[in-house]
Amino acid sequence: MTSISSQQQSPPSGRSIPPAAVLEQIAAEICTRYPIAKAYFAQALGHRLHFLAGAGEETYLPAVKIHVKDDLYLFCEPSRELNSEVYSRLIQEVKTALGF
Repeated sequence: MTSISSQQQSPPSGRSIPPAAVLEQIAAEICTRYPIAKAYFAQALGHRLHFLAGAGEETYLPAVKIHVKDDLYLFCEPSRELNSEVYSRLIQEVKTALGF
């Protein structure tokens, strides 16, 4: 994934969440580079998760929830079963692209 620099927005929690356009671009790259039909980002607000941005086609398959950093999560709907090594590589690429 390419590293993307952009001005950060500050959510109410005071933590820095990248703009939706950046997250959408990263989600689209995930769907292109991995056998993942849909990828989307969400922010934890208390016990609830707030959708931020995503890409891909709806599959109605169970999503895999991946903690990215602080209150940011990535959800992936894989088109086939993926092993933990693939998810480890994916999350490292996402963190690099977000500058974490």
